[in-house]
Amino acid sequence: YDVTNINNYASRYYKMEDTSGNLVDATGNQNAVAGTSLTYSVTGKIDDGIQFSNADANSYAQVGGYPTNSQDVFSSCQWVYVTGSKAWQNVWRADQTGVYVGSALQRSGDASGTYSDTWRYVWGGGFDAVGGTVNYNQWDHICTTNDGSTAKLYQNGVLIASDSSISSVSVSWNYDLTLGIRPDTGGERFTGSMDEVAMFNGYTLTQADINFLYASGAPGSNQQYVFATTAPNTNPTITAIADQQTNEDEPIPIVPSAF
Repeated sequence: YDVTNINNYASRYYKMEDTSGNLVDATGNQNAVAGTSLTYSVTGKIDDGIQFSNADANSYAQVGGYPTNSQDVFSSCQWVYVTGSKAWQNVWRADQTGVYVGSALQRSGDASGTYSDTWRYVWGGGFDAVGGTVNYNQWDHICTTNDGSTAKLYQNGVLIASDSSISSVSVSWNYDLTLGIRPDTGGERFTGSMDEVAMFNGYTLTQADINFLYASGAPGSNQQYVFATTAPNTNPTITAIADQQTNEDEPIPIVPSAF
């Protein structure tokens, strides 16, 4: 597997190993500005994680200026651990002032509605992919992709929903993408923990990419994402060697030049 694309397009990666203050972006692009009510050093999927609470409006982390418009090519992956009870809550969200044109990964919780205990990925007021099941008190890997014509939602490596009903609306974001809260109202706050939050601007994760990112946090793997260019796993090749001479019944060693 060649990680070149996810390495090149990773725009944010928060390992969630911070012990206080802002969340360090391992890509070096922009640290997330943390509210004052996050709980650090909780048990994560890989090493530590960070806990969010819907009881406090300061339980958030502002990621920055992504997404940039309603049809931007954009992807995200994160491990989430949901606690509490059914509710509308945002893993991450960005918004425009005045109208509902937002982009969000939500866990939805209408007790008797269409979105009861499902995951929901909305983008720009056009895409609305709803599917899967919100599991409580366990880690789930949730990924979203948008290629400009179709939005897709994945849970634990499996495609659970997609939508292609985008309208051609361009949006100027007044509220930057923020973890754990709806930034325009301060409501719909996430309850639970997050770990290994990664975002990819200008790139649509493939199924192979998602498989790799999911396997990186699968039981027994225990390794963080590695966004570094490595040689792809390619098939071996065989080339001719020069004729060799040896005396009868006298072997000569043939040593491969590479393995």
